[in-house]
Amino acid sequence: MTENLEVDLVDENGGMNQIIKDVCLQVFDFKNPNEITIEMEKKYELLNDLCLTLVIEDNGTINKYCPAYYCDVLEIIDTNLSEDLPPPKLEPELINFGPGFNKIVDDVDPRMYHLKPVYDLLSQLTRHLIEVGQDYSDVIFDFCFIEKLFNRLRSRDEEERNMVRLLLMEIYTNNKTCRSNIFKLIMQEIITAIGQKSNVFFHIDNLIDLLYFIIENHEANELENSDSIYRILVSLHRLPYLYYYYEVLFSCCVSFLEKFPNKVQTFTFFILHTIGDKTESPTNRIMFTIEIIHILNLLKKLYDQSSNEDKNELLKIVDKLMPAILKMFAINLQTLNTILINYTLKQLSNEDFVPFYTRQNKLIREIFLLIFEDESNFIQWESTTFCRQILTYMHLIQIPK
Repeated sequence: MTENLEVDLVDENGGMNQIIKDVCLQVFDFKNPNEITIEMEKKYELLNDLCLTLVIEDNGTINKYCPAYYCDVLEIIDTNLSEDLPPPKLEPELINFGPGFNKIVDDVDPRMYHLKPVYDLLSQLTRHLIEVGQDYSDVIFDFCFIEKLFNRLRSRDEEERNMVRLLLMEIYTNNKTCRSNIFKLIMQEIITAIGQKSNVFFHIDNLIDLLYFIIENHEANELENSDSIYRILVSLHRLPYLYYYYEVLFSCCVSFLEKFPNKVQTFTFFILHTIGDKTESPTNRIMFTIEIIHILNLLKKLYDQSSNEDKNELLKIVDKLMPAILKMFAINLQTLNTILINYTLKQLSNEDFVPFYTRQNKLIREIFLLIFEDESNFIQWESTTFCRQILTYMHLIQIPK
């Protein structure tokens, strides 16, 4: 494309040729999403050409430019991301609490025709600057730019939100000077969502995913404000739309607890208290039961990796938690939800957890045998037989002949 314009990519001062730059700085409104004009297509092609100028070849060859050129590239990116986006939230009455929810928060933005190559250009620039030297990168990726990029997480286009999330991860990985700013923005936005729980922040899964990424890639002593992270993870369990992001939240929590095993007991009791009695909705009980199983898996992992002395300390934690966990299982078995009952039965027969369960033999007899023998409880004959098989397997009772 640059050859067609019959101009050099770089001007005499080392910056980008002004003709090319002006084309890429144009912002189109896309009033008719089905109409792509010649000017739009020209910009699209030039943006892709600029990406190629920053590509690192397989043999390591790289074109190094003057700081002015990189600043021009960043100006193009910055201008194309300058649109103000509305708050990333929905009023409660607009939420479809069902399969159609994702459609509400995934509008196809026709501007992605240009934004996608802009994000590709930013990704190439990030990698390119690492190769040519950190001096440029530190100057270009200042707080204002990071904040502008971060705010694009508020887009209603799911593809754009995912691209921005991956770019922030890439910048966080490759540029240490940006890490504090990215972490600060994530925490601030999540705190805002928690404070306005009557609204749904549809990008909260991306925010949690970014936090999860940071936790996963740092040792415990490297994580700043770990107490604040813990409080945020706890508070995120209280939002009324937990159903839409519980999977990434639970993964994030387990990753955090693995770094800070001293928090496992307090956190688990919080979850068990949140579940409450059997009046809690079946959906919430299923979600929180899944999280408890994640925690049991973590305890098993920590136990297997520990020295004998640490094993004894972990078993003390298990012994404190297990009575409350078993009571939660007992309540699950008394609900009218077949999915919850079957999932609970499956976990009771999980061989990995049997050593934990059998430390509570007396309690299991007291709790579970009463449930199995009470005909008023909604446990089908087949499930009752299965329960007895589980207890027999655990060497707690014998099935009568």
